[in-house]
Amino acid sequence: MSVNFFINNLYPFVFCHLDNIYHIFLKVHYILHFFDY
Repeated sequence: MSVNFFINNLYPFVFCHLDNIYHIFLKVHYILHFFDY
């Protein structure tokens, strides 16, 4: 397996997970701020 093949397959998967984590973080952040006021 070449490095290029590994990057092409893994990068979208990791990027998708980072996107999901980021959205969860935003929701938690919003909820915490909502309860602050």
